[in-house]
Amino acid sequence: MADTFVIGTTNKIPNSCVDLICTCPVMWSRATQFAYLRMCNHKPKTQEYHLIDSYVVRARRISATYARLYLEQEKFSQPEKKGRFYWAALAAFASKTVACSLELSRVKMIHVIHQGLAKGNFWLFMDIAATHAYWAMESPSFKQCASARAKVDELVPTVTAQMKKLPWHDEAMATLRNLPITPEIDQAFDKMMEFESASKKQKPIKQLEHLMLVANHEQRKILQPLIYDDPYFSCWLEMQRWPVVQQITPALELVFTHACSTDDPTLKSTAPKKTVLENEDSRMDWIKLAAQKFHGLMQKRAPFMEKELCIMAGWVSLPDTIIHLNEMPPS
Repeated sequence: MADTFVIGTTNKIPNSCVDLICTCPVMWSRATQFAYLRMCNHKPKTQEYHLIDSYVVRARRISATYARLYLEQEKFSQPEKKGRFYWAALAAFASKTVACSLELSRVKMIHVIHQGLAKGNFWLFMDIAATHAYWAMESPSFKQCASARAKVDELVPTVTAQMKKLPWHDEAMATLRNLPITPEIDQAFDKMMEFESASKKQKPIKQLEHLMLVANHEQRKILQPLIYDDPYFSCWLEMQRWPVVQQITPALELVFTHACSTDDPTLKSTAPKKTVLENEDSRMDWIKLAAQKFHGLMQKRAPFMEKELCIMAGWVSLPDTIIHLNEMPPS
């Protein structure tokens, strides 16, 4: 994979400058490249990038990227604005949960569930990581370019070529209509602007509003059509609610630590028994509860939560091998 590039007209005048106009497609290419390169291993000798094969490692790197976005640890980050990418902090724990699920033997045995979880997590990341990266790189031009998000064929040629090689590309682009900026994302990013100028008392309010807007986008506009509307995927989810199956099925929960599980009930959100995952309204009812619990922890136990996020941020360069969480090298 090559870096994105643009061509600018020069002149023969020594020490002069020329304007280089980065069009909307070029800016979207930079942001898109950021997302897919995070899913790749880099070979310095050949300057080649190769997509990670392991679904588990992909999910952990996604978790790391979300954590780094929240913590303002990327090259384009602004540490003084930490807290604006609030949804990303919750998403770091959610993608970690996906990684933990993908490691379970019972999930590996059900191909449609294993593939569905990996596919949904991957393409949600390709959508949302690119938008966050673009905003962080150049928020004014994001507002100008958001309404016409560049389709795959409109990106810089090298980026277009690599996007078309990504797993589930054709299905994802057809189902998700080339990942347009939805009203929810537009409003969520407005909340980030409001957060930056808000008073200390108002900042947590803006953060939670931002989080819920992004959550509605990810669940209703990305995951629902891409995986939950799949009749085979939803059928397997329904089977897991059968009484005899529920006896051997672990509780559906989101754990707010870097580990897969915890005995501390204050650090997890367990889905209500009536939750029907494939139904977006039912799923959102639980997500609202999880978001409230997460929000409370972020307000009352911020040092602990940021420590956990820092641990997950350290997974950004995990090798392309299966590493169980309890076997991971110290961060």
